Amino acid sequence: MVDGARDGSGVVSVIGQLVGAAAGFVALLYAAGGGVLALRLYLAELPSRTIVAQLPRDLLISIGLAQIILPVAGAAALYLTWRLLGGGAAAPMRLVRQWKQRTPTSWLELVAASALVALVVTATLGVAAANVHGGSNGLAWLLPVRLARWGG
Repeated sequence: MVDGARDGSGVVSVIGQLVGAAAGFVALLYAAGGGVLALRLYLAELPSRTIVAQLPRDLLISIGLAQIILPVAGAAALYLTWRLLGGGAAAPMRLVRQWKQRTPTSWLELVAASALVALVVTATLGVAAANVHGGSNGLAWLLPVRLARWGG
C-alpha cells in the first residue's frame, strides 16, 4: 500500500511541475508584453507605467506572445532550417585566439571588436534618421537602450 501511494504522489508531482511550468511561461509572457508596451509608450513620451498597469492581463499576454515569442520562434526555425540544409559550419577564424586566452589584452580586443560593431550600427541609424518621419525618434524602437537623445 505504501508503494501505491508513492506512485500516485509521483504522478501528482509531475502534474504539479507541468502546471507550474505553464504558469511560469504565462507569467513570462505577461511580463514581456508589459515591458514591450511600456517601452513603446515611454519612447512616445506617454505615461507608460500608469497605462500599462490598467490594461487587462490578456492583452499584455497576447502582446508578449505576438511580439516576443513568435518572432523568436520564427527566427529560430529559420536558423534551424539553414543549419540543417547547409550542413556543418566551418570553424571560426576571427578572434579565436582572443577568446581562448584569458588575458586582459585579449578581453580588451574582444570588447573593442564588439564596440566597433555597435558604433557602426549606431552611426548608420543616426545617418538614416534624417530620412525617417520623426527623425531619430522614428528609429528609437530599434535601439533597446537609448544612450543619448539625437535630434530634437
